[in-house]
Amino acid sequence: MQRLRQTSWCAFPSAAKRRGVAPQFVENPQHKVISDETKGLIDQLLLEKIPLAGIARVAEVSEPWLQGYVNEKYASVPREVTVSAKKKGD
Repeated sequence: MQRLRQTSWCAFPSAAKRRGVAPQFVENPQHKVISDETKGLIDQLLLEKIPLAGIARVAEVSEPWLQGYVNEKYASVPREVTVSAKKKGD
């Protein structure tokens, strides 16, 4: 009796083909460049603490693109806090 190993995910298309999983494609792919104006709008909406799903709908961008954009923004923010000394009594 032959033992088959069951996997839930496969990195190789040929193996996926053997498992009977069809590749998924977008029917009409649209690669569009996000304008600086749209990025500015997104930055303003992020300051308002609006959920990402709402921002994606308003700005007409995909949620995965928006998540990547937010991750890049977060990575670019410095992690240091600047503290200045105050005089006593002020």
